[in-house]
Amino acid sequence: MNREDFRQMMKVINNYLKSEEELESFYEINFDPDKKTIPVTTIATPSSCKVQLAFKVYFGAKFQSNEKMLLGTKLHEGLIEIIKNHWEEITENTSKLENINPEFEKPLEYSLENGWTLVGRADMVLGDEIYEFKFKDTKGYDKFDSSDSDFGTQVAVEQLNAYLHIYDDAKIGFIWTFNIDDFGNPGKHKQMKPKVVYKNEKMFEETIQKANIVISIIEKLKNGKLPENDILQERLRLKKAKKLWMCKSCHFLAICKYVEKKNML
Repeated sequence: MNREDFRQMMKVINNYLKSEEELESFYEINFDPDKKTIPVTTIATPSSCKVQLAFKVYFGAKFQSNEKMLLGTKLHEGLIEIIKNHWEEITENTSKLENINPEFEKPLEYSLENGWTLVGRADMVLGDEIYEFKFKDTKGYDKFDSSDSDFGTQVAVEQLNAYLHIYDDAKIGFIWTFNIDDFGNPGKHKQMKPKVVYKNEKMFEETIQKANIVISIIEKLKNGKLPENDILQERLRLKKAKKLWMCKSCHFLAICKYVEKKNML
């Protein structure tokens, strides 16, 4: 199914669709039918719908950046530059870091099924340690690591856990989370929450299993087939888990509604 086929299908099921314009107001579409890479940041979303993930990867759909996201990106880049430019100052009184040079935005790859590759970039690699930097608004910052059920924490941990397994030398990981709203007040102390992440083999196996399921759905799309069984199975799984609320904000919901109506569910 190519991009035009996708648009046509959206028109056919327009009764359920919010609008193509609204879809493109939320997503940047970078369709590349030959691409065979899956970002860790896309797959590392616990309990997320695998059909939604497949559509995002297949159509190269990325959320349009809002003001907070752009600020977070700039602060993220700025933090890395500060560490780079002041590394000698940071390490001058720390014998543990002597003769260890950090690597920034380190590319990581892991081979999957059918010639696909799981890809990512670790913010900072320091010997056998991997560091990830996160910037969140006050609400997200307060919730982060406040409980095992916090979605933002789960996403960050699964992402870093994948990096820990992909990079052979890694032994332990750290997530540094900053409150983005602090940076709007120059005189305010900048808060940071550190979180230690240890390798979790079972979690990584689940990440890879999820990635391979997403690949199988994408391969169907590439062959011009609508993944009806996958859609029905995911909707049933989310319904049993009482997580159909996740579908309400999904901009691919129109496709699932079309399949459900076709199968009279």
